[in-house]
Amino acid sequence: MATPEEVAVWIGLDVGKTDHHTCVLNDDGDTLIDRPVTNDQTDLERLIDTAAGHGQPGLAIDQPGSIAQLAIAVAAARGVPVAYIPGLVMRRAADLYPGEAKTDRRDAHVIADTARTRRGQIHWLDTQSDELLDQLRVLNGFDIDLAADVVRLSNRLRDALTSISPALERALGDRLHQPGIRDLLAKHPTPTALHSAGRARIKRTISKRSPRLADKVTTTVMAALDAQTPDVARGSHVRPGHRRPGNRSRPHPRPPRRPRQGDRGGLPRPPFRAAAGHHVGDRATDRIADPGRDR
Repeated sequence: MATPEEVAVWIGLDVGKTDHHTCVLNDDGDTLIDRPVTNDQTDLERLIDTAAGHGQPGLAIDQPGSIAQLAIAVAAARGVPVAYIPGLVMRRAADLYPGEAKTDRRDAHVIADTARTRRGQIHWLDTQSDELLDQLRVLNGFDIDLAADVVRLSNRLRDALTSISPALERALGDRLHQPGIRDLLAKHPTPTALHSAGRARIKRTISKRSPRLADKVTTTVMAALDAQTPDVARGSHVRPGHRRPGNRSRPHPRPPRRPRQGDRGGLPRPPFRAAAGHHVGDRATDRIADPGRDR
């Protein structure tokens, strides 16, 4: 097994269920291979052998889950060290590269280049130890759950945008992962609020955390606002039985109260009267003293 210090060729693998996309870089950052690879032993061995023709290869992956197990096993059998780049490091590194679209080709390049430039900061796996791989699988499961939550919340937000302004959803829906866009929607969540904010405030809000998108997105948002005049978000559609804010009247009259058992129609109950010369307490005491009295 080669050591990480001996690696001169970097195989970045964006793993998938049926196919992986691979980007192979040399130590100077030149691209040697950039193509899809079938999740098959023969194709993976051919990839490693081709990369080995340019120097000692090292495999870099972004998740050690079940779909990457064959690639890890093939690399271990060929004596190729395997590096793992966690999802958080991967997402932060991706922000440093040009382009906004998240594609398999771009991710594979980011993985390979991150491993090449941060040889000492990435995690090198001990492929002979099952315990470490099991721990990484657990952590990777947490990361997958969080990614699923992000997708779910993003879909709900896009649905909400579509319900009030389809043009605004087309302008911002694909950029919800950008922090500046989320700040804009949190501060100005409706077309009316965006109109009131104006171009200058919209640009200022976006540029705080997404400065490269500020000019382009501001122009797109203003065009989307001009494309729709009805204000759907004002609340013109109210659910049956739902009260508007400030309207204190009841949506429906209160139904009459059902009479309870023993109810006298609102008349006061007569006070309890004990037998003449006898108190209630005395009667209860007599029953306790002589249980068969009333039989």
